[in-house]
Amino acid sequence: MGISIAGKIAVVTGASRGIGEGIARVFADEGATVICAARSKDDGNRVVQSINDSGGQSEFFQADIREEDDCRALVEHVADTYGQLDIMCHNAGIYPDLLMEEMPTEVWDDTLNTNLRSCFLLTKPCIPIMRRQQWGRILFTSSITGPNVAQARLTAYSASKGGVNAFIKAASLDLAKDGITVNAVSPGNILTESLKGTLR
Repeated sequence: MGISIAGKIAVVTGASRGIGEGIARVFADEGATVICAARSKDDGNRVVQSINDSGGQSEFFQADIREEDDCRALVEHVADTYGQLDIMCHNAGIYPDLLMEEMPTEVWDDTLNTNLRSCFLLTKPCIPIMRRQQWGRILFTSSITGPNVAQARLTAYSASKGGVNAFIKAASLDLAKDGITVNAVSPGNILTESLKGTLR
């Protein structure tokens, strides 16, 4: 028997395209109200319009998940608007394709900030809300690259996703007593726009 998410309030980051857009659409199809968070207002509103035109319920919230204030504002908006936050699905990430000696330090830092630091920034403000509910689901898009397999030119990405998996294991132990689970999906290569950019 499947688990219903009908009536749940779900946030999906990186929801303006690719995997995040797909997750947002599935959540909406299953009856959740979806807050689509992304940096691109045009792309985010396109996804929301498409979901709503198909009978789903969604809204767009512009946020840069590298910024602590944006992460806090996103969570506070959801709590204030809906009175609950059931699912935080953190999917946003970047995928720099560079040899280590070619990689500027700024790219390394941005990758760790986008893919790893943001996990902490988004999880922390969810905790008191989900604790009051005694129910919450925190989900991350990780990867097989880094935690499971090595791939040339993906040093920063691999390090960030290895860190994500370590974060998930520790966070799940911290939060289990409050009815909050922390998990990840670890896909292989999916032909998103981001991946296409590395193949050109």
